[in-house]
Amino acid sequence: MSPNVAGWVAELRSRATAHGPASTADRAAAALRALIADGHLPPGTQVPEQVVADALQLSRNTLREAFRLLAGEQLLEHKVNRGVFVCQLDRADIVDIYATRTFLECAALRSADGPSEAQLATLDTAVAEARRARDAGEGTAMGSADLAFHQAVMALAGSSRLDAFITSLFAQLRLAFHVMADPHAFHAAYVERNADILQLLRDGDQAAASATMHAYLHDACEQILTALPEDPSD
Repeated sequence: MSPNVAGWVAELRSRATAHGPASTADRAAAALRALIADGHLPPGTQVPEQVVADALQLSRNTLREAFRLLAGEQLLEHKVNRGVFVCQLDRADIVDIYATRTFLECAALRSADGPSEAQLATLDTAVAEARRARDAGEGTAMGSADLAFHQAVMALAGSSRLDAFITSLFAQLRLAFHVMADPHAFHAAYVERNADILQLLRDGDQAAASATMHAYLHDACEQILTALPEDPSD
């Protein structure tokens, strides 16, 4: 086993032992999804069936069910005679992800009741962690903190179904971040914009927070599309 594979397999074992969904296939899928969302499994990475089955002490049938769940979420794909790989996104995928994010996150920010103090504290923690990671030069951690901020934004909607959906969507989004030549600079540019949105929420100006998020997501999408390699089939 190569050092790179050994590294993410060790992390996978750790994730799988954490509290998670009830079924074994769901637990395996949740652990793999978390690895993708945290940047441990970049696009195009092969996910060897036997290695993962051994690491999680699963039968191959159970693992294949986990793979099917993640394929349905467009996180993994099976290539005939080659195996299972982390998906690679194209321009249409990225446009669709950001259109979905814009619709949902802006609506969550406009929610009628406004954020509670506990919700504001969660957002504040994410901003503080992003600043810490930025100043420490930790690009992956900064990206994770950014996603935590946006997950907390979605939590303002108060829907467990939306929370589950956005977890999968943000795992797909992490795949898009890998196209950036300088992920640290990309994420660093948005840390204070997150802080601005948080301040608008604290001020009770939810409409302005939503409008600011709309512009923010437009800019991020355009940056990623600009960095995306040209499709040779175009």
